[in-house]
Amino acid sequence: VFLFICGIMGGLTALDKRLSAGWKQVIMRGIMTLMLIWLTFAGFWWIYSAERVPAADQLYICMDAIGFMDGNFTSLRPEYYCGRYPQQLGMIAVLELIFSVAGAFQYFVLEIINAVAVPCIAYFGYRIVREITEDMAVAVVYCLTMTGCLPLIFYTSWVYGEILSIFCSMLAVFLFLRYGNRKKWGYLAGALAALALAVVIRNNCLILAIAFCLVALLAAIRQKD
Repeated sequence: VFLFICGIMGGLTALDKRLSAGWKQVIMRGIMTLMLIWLTFAGFWWIYSAERVPAADQLYICMDAIGFMDGNFTSLRPEYYCGRYPQQLGMIAVLELIFSVAGAFQYFVLEIINAVAVPCIAYFGYRIVREITEDMAVAVVYCLTMTGCLPLIFYTSWVYGEILSIFCSMLAVFLFLRYGNRKKWGYLAGALAALALAVVIRNNCLILAIAFCLVALLAAIRQKD
């Protein structure tokens, strides 16, 4: 696979030198569109192909969300689920919001949201690539590899925070790069809001927050020098 990708990169790099800017845009946008169509189709096919009832942690956060809606906060006690895993409270709040609109235990709504978020993740990944480089080969290879990102598709039926946190993280990175390239405060505000939401949903996204701080620190040092 690695050699195959290297071969594609080499061929596209050679082709890149022969094509006009207009044709490069046509190729990149065409491949990106096909990627988004495929991921949208695959995600919705997966969630509609079979009913996957939440179990284990998925079930616990669903039941706690319903309990909180009913005014039952027993799970917050140290010996119960949220007391032992307080990092789940953010995702429980998201489920509360969904259940309050769609009805109690309507977890399939989250699966639909996940299926919509998957192509959005891929799109913002593409935009991140385009912010970093104008190389057509890199953009095309990104799109081709994302079409084979099966775990992203399989997670659409997972009643948990992985897909939503990845979406928020990708959006945050894209807006952060836009701020770095264009110096508009609106991009920074959007990046921080998306990052905060990602951390609320899955607190392991704190790693991304630390990365943002390190990049900002290095940028400040570089500017000072």
